[in-house]
Amino acid sequence: MLAKQIKNLQKRNAQLEEENLILKKRLSYSRHTQTTIRGCT
Repeated sequence: MLAKQIKNLQKRNAQLEEENLILKKRLSYSRHTQTTIRGCT
């Protein structure tokens, strides 16, 4: 593999990890809201 390819992959990986973190936060937040709504009824 060329050094350039490795750099590009590392950059892409960092982007995906960032997206993943954002999605995980959203997921846990929506789960939290669902349970609170259920708890009220």
